[in-house]
Amino acid sequence: MMYSDIVNDFVFRTKKNLEAIEVDLSHGKEVYEVTHLINSLLGLIILPEQKFYDNLPETLTLEDLKQEGWPESLLNWDHALGKNFKNLMRLLRNGISHFHLEFLVELGELSGLKIWNINNSNIKDWEVELSIEDLKSLVEKFIEKIKELKLI
Repeated sequence: MMYSDIVNDFVFRTKKNLEAIEVDLSHGKEVYEVTHLINSLLGLIILPEQKFYDNLPETLTLEDLKQEGWPESLLNWDHALGKNFKNLMRLLRNGISHFHLEFLVELGELSGLKIWNINNSNIKDWEVELSIEDLKSLVEKFIEKIKELKLI
């Protein structure tokens, strides 16, 4: 099996697993939605090789993503390297792969996730807080975008 087939298959299976988790949640089953979402992001953002990131468009702006319904919390930031899709994915990849994560809890329940980036000078230069709904939307929108851009 070719590498692109493996990544494409992983994306497909991630989407199917997310759908199954949603069904299980709606039936009151004990499943761990946030764990699945983090695992999904780990695979979707970290599994592809550098070539994948090299092919992400710098011309796709955060405003474009906003028009497509991406979570607002992801799109309200400034960064020295620019406010575009490619940089957003780089920042998310760095934060997730280096476990720059904090689980957010409200009233004793997991409510979301904080992700941040540490730059080469060891300074936090980007941070985002995502609700569980934002995490779901991020995974779904990312899957849609990489299919649309034919990156897999």
